[in-house]
Amino acid sequence: MAVNNVLKNKDNEILDPKIPRYENLRIYLTEEQVVGKWIDGRTLYRTVAVFGTFPNDTQVSFNHNISNIKEVCFYIYGWYDTEDSRWYCGSRVDSSSVICKVAVGLSDVRIQGLGTNWTTRTSGGHCDIYYTKTTD
Repeated sequence: MAVNNVLKNKDNEILDPKIPRYENLRIYLTEEQVVGKWIDGRTLYRTVAVFGTFPNDTQVSFNHNISNIKEVCFYIYGWYDTEDSRWYCGSRVDSSSVICKVAVGLSDVRIQGLGTNWTTRTSGGHCDIYYTKTTD
C-alpha cells in the first residue's frame, strides 16, 4: 500500500499502514478489504457478497468465501423490488408470511424469501459484511 493512501496524524506521521484513507473506504469490492479497527482494536475487514435475488418460499445458503472469521461485527444488505420499484436495505416483513431476510454465518450467507414470487420480483441483492479474523 502506498504511503499516500494511509491515515496520517496532524504531523504527517503514519497512524496505521493497514487502514486506508477515507477516500478508499468508499470503494466496495467482492474481495476482502481492510477498512479500520474494531472496538477491541482488532483489524476490521469488509467483503461484499452478491446474491442477486431472493428465493421463493424457502431459504438458501451460499459460501461467502471469507476465511478465518473470528466475529461478524455487523452487516447490511440491500436489494431491489421490481414490483414496487424501490431499493430496500435490511429485512422486509409485510406480514408473518411475506418476508425477505438475510443472516451471515462464519462460512455462509443465508437468504430467505417467503410469501411471494421473490425470484422474479427481486434483483441486485448484496450483503456488505464487516468482520474480524482469527489470524490478527
